[in-house]
Amino acid sequence: MKITTIPQTTGEEPYASFFTAFLEKGLNVPKPLLLMSASPPLFNVYRQILMHFLSHENLQPRLLACIRYTVAYRSHFAACVETNRDILKLHGVTDLSFLEGEKPLPDMSHEDSQIFDFAVDALFHPERVTRARIQQLVHTGIPEQILFDAAFHGAMLLMMGPLVASFG
Repeated sequence: MKITTIPQTTGEEPYASFFTAFLEKGLNVPKPLLLMSASPPLFNVYRQILMHFLSHENLQPRLLACIRYTVAYRSHFAACVETNRDILKLHGVTDLSFLEGEKPLPDMSHEDSQIFDFAVDALFHPERVTRARIQQLVHTGIPEQILFDAAFHGAMLLMMGPLVASFG
């Protein structure tokens, strides 16, 4: 990194517990997470946001990894393509062609497919996000908050990509 960050092997909290969670699974610590350690106050905010998603009762880790992979792939964010490809492998996903085509995985539940499609559209095809579409999804049982959370999760990669390119 071009700026000083906390090493992924640190024992210092709150970094160590977050970094170790990845390392114990055989994954590298994601570059955005390492980069955020350059600013302890921002790292703490980022950590709180990530904790929200790690314990999210409606957005499962596999779905979130699919969203992240698609966003990273579409925006040419190589570091996160690799990280999320490895995370998806842990979930048994090896064929990424659907995600690369901005399509949900064939074995996703109908609800997860709808959330995936919505999040990708919100980030890359905002003209497809209409009040009528949101209401239709709400009518099927997907709350507005879930739609926003899924899109926000993907948007974090859009924010971090240029920062990692600049400072990483």
